[in-house]
Amino acid sequence: MTFIETKIRSAAVYRRGCEITNTGAVHLTAGTHRCRIEGIGSSAAPESIRISTSKGLTASDVQTAYPDEKEQKEITRETDEKIVLCNAAIDACDVQAQLWKNNLSFKSRDGLDLAGMEEYESRLPEKLTAIAGRKIELEKEKEELLKQREELQKKIGRPYVTAVMECEAEGDYLVQVQYYDPCAFWHPVYEIRTDGESGPLTLRLRAGVRQTTGLDWEDISLKLYTGNPAVSADIPVLLPAHLQFRREPVKLKNARMAMPMGMMASAMTDGAAMEETVQMDYAAAKGTEAEVNVQETMTEYDLPGTWNLVSDGQETMADLSEKQIECEYHIVAVPKKDNRACLAASVKTSDLADVIHSRAAVYLKDTYTGEVLIEPDQTKDTYELSLGRDESVSVRRTQKKKYTSSVLLKNQYRTEYVYETVIVSSKQKPCRITVIDQIPVSDEKTIIVEKGNLSGGKLNEETGEVVWDMELAANESRTAELSWNTVWPKDREITEVQTPAGRRYCPQCGAEVFGKFCPECGTVVS
Repeated sequence: MTFIETKIRSAAVYRRGCEITNTGAVHLTAGTHRCRIEGIGSSAAPESIRISTSKGLTASDVQTAYPDEKEQKEITRETDEKIVLCNAAIDACDVQAQLWKNNLSFKSRDGLDLAGMEEYESRLPEKLTAIAGRKIELEKEKEELLKQREELQKKIGRPYVTAVMECEAEGDYLVQVQYYDPCAFWHPVYEIRTDGESGPLTLRLRAGVRQTTGLDWEDISLKLYTGNPAVSADIPVLLPAHLQFRREPVKLKNARMAMPMGMMASAMTDGAAMEETVQMDYAAAKGTEAEVNVQETMTEYDLPGTWNLVSDGQETMADLSEKQIECEYHIVAVPKKDNRACLAASVKTSDLADVIHSRAAVYLKDTYTGEVLIEPDQTKDTYELSLGRDESVSVRRTQKKKYTSSVLLKNQYRTEYVYETVIVSSKQKPCRITVIDQIPVSDEKTIIVEKGNLSGGKLNEETGEVVWDMELAANESRTAELSWNTVWPKDREITEVQTPAGRRYCPQCGAEVFGKFCPECGTVVS
């Protein structure tokens, strides 16, 4: 059997998993040969292995196998024998050193004169030093042998491919092996750099790549894809849909058991705990960007040069792209959630179409100010990109009134709500501030929401969002009032629940989509 050793030459890494290409060379005479192709990773998917050959050589009867028990022992036999001999030699050094030390007493050396004793004593240090040096060399040799055995042990768990090769004429031929390996992935790492005052911001995309395939990748070409392979995706199956009358759930004695945990609605809260941003200086290094190729189902990044990735799970960073995005800077506050304001940049959502749902590090005037979540809603024209807290603007929202009364002759309750928001700017120059609040939206015909005083705010009737755009002078403060009434039947209880809006899901696999491509199957989602 002819052995063909292959090495990894290139890898295409998806968000989860990778496709690896190995190549090897072999010299064959004309005729038929049974060949064994090695160099495949231990975690390779056997069903994905494909063999290609150069012109003049054809492969057939391709099979994947693993070393059997007999072959496993044979693989490490020679190294194991060398380790045994090395251990024996190390033990012999210890015995020799001990003998030289024991003979120093001269008790068993009858007839030895004084001159002989002096000669023995003078030679003792030299002999012990030589033995110690020999032992050090043997220990190093043993260490190398143990490393070799560890590598051979890894080889035992790796698959190999056998194939029948038909060779037209004697010569050197190339063999290529391609296979899928799930033990590699990459994730996006974004950086946003801006001065926060004027001009475009810089959005930098980097990739953190890791692999634990069992083989080190040395001097390979590397490509990254924004999706995952969908070759083996199953066609969705529709189950019969039945219309039935709604049945009331069975009431159990234990009230807690009557409602499954997954069906409990979470009420909206008036505040949210947020972490303080960390201030630190950071000098960014810029590398060569990848070549970007937008395909039908995902985006491809062809990284320049060659790459080395050790199979230990350590992260290797790669620069993918960097672009300037036009924006408008302003202050944004959502006092119902947080009394602190944020510096934000209004950007076109289309400029973030290829952004993968992820967090981004923000650098304001080259100073790290924390991380923000980039989660653009592609159904909207603009997106508010947070650039961190702005401590020079404070916002305070207080409830001024909440009064419930009965509606005469209608068997209804009415609750009046009044909130007051005070915005204070301590900036030494004018600034634009956007304040966002909301009134509830009814999902039931018998629950009526009547808007009251909006203080000039713009109301989105569909979502209940109220927005105030203000131009504040230096050290100016402003007050905005928001009020509404809620009317509902007396015999029913109402609750205010939070329902996310604007979410998009893949029509193919149902996964939530945050950009242009589905992160699970790669389907383009409009």
